[in-house]
Amino acid sequence: MPFLITLFFMISSLFAGVEKITLKNLDLEYDSNYGQGTFDKFSIGIGMSPFLGAQEIFIFKRENSFDLSLGNVELEWIRPIQFVLDLKRLKTQSLNLEIQKTFHALNFNQLSFSSAKDAEYKFEEFSLRCEGDSVDENLLFKIQEDCLHRMELSIKKMEIPFEILKSIASQLPEVPAETDFPANDFYLSVGEGNIYSSLRVKLLIPTYLKFWGMTQIEDQGQTLAIRVGEIRYGNIPVTDLVMKILASQVRHDRVKIDPPWIRIKIGLKNEAHP
Repeated sequence: MPFLITLFFMISSLFAGVEKITLKNLDLEYDSNYGQGTFDKFSIGIGMSPFLGAQEIFIFKRENSFDLSLGNVELEWIRPIQFVLDLKRLKTQSLNLEIQKTFHALNFNQLSFSSAKDAEYKFEEFSLRCEGDSVDENLLFKIQEDCLHRMELSIKKMEIPFEILKSIASQLPEVPAETDFPANDFYLSVGEGNIYSSLRVKLLIPTYLKFWGMTQIEDQGQTLAIRVGEIRYGNIPVTDLVMKILASQVRHDRVKIDPPWIRIKIGLKNEAHP
């Protein structure tokens, strides 16, 4: 789920020139180029006094940038990634962001968003934590390297389009053709090149879709390569089936499926702006 990690990079890229960031209890509603909300604490850099107590945040979208007002701090977010520019609606509840020297964390009670190109996505009880010791001077690149070194992501409940899961289910024995997919308890762990993920879905009975593999960085930091080792639906091995469906359905210029490899162009350093 690259868009989950994109959410983390999307927020942190706004502050790519500073070393530390703390944002506490952000409640925000953004709709049709305008957003408004509140937060309890915000601090950036070293030595800056944080703003404590309830503060207001305002967001206004321009053609290729955003104007932000956080308490008495005015910021301009110039040339964000296209994913951000395409956002049509965004709502957060109790969002917390922490960027430090050796760890980074993002968690919230609820978040939903939609763009002009996609359906609506909803997440509840989201927690993402990365650890590492990258010395890259650019904060965005440091977070990227630290998250690929060690990361844990968990989501209690989510509502997203599951067309690929439906295609997989239609080819498993004794699964109804019309099947709803409530998805809960998503978990992702990355540690020193190893990756494990699980997702609880309900077909006839609740069970887990599990994935094991390895990750590596290629093309001088431009490509995230994932080598798929094994995928199971409960005790049923479905590796070949899933990879076949992914190869036939995933159509994105940044994603290449070449079993057993999945390669995703991240290209953050090439796309960075001074």
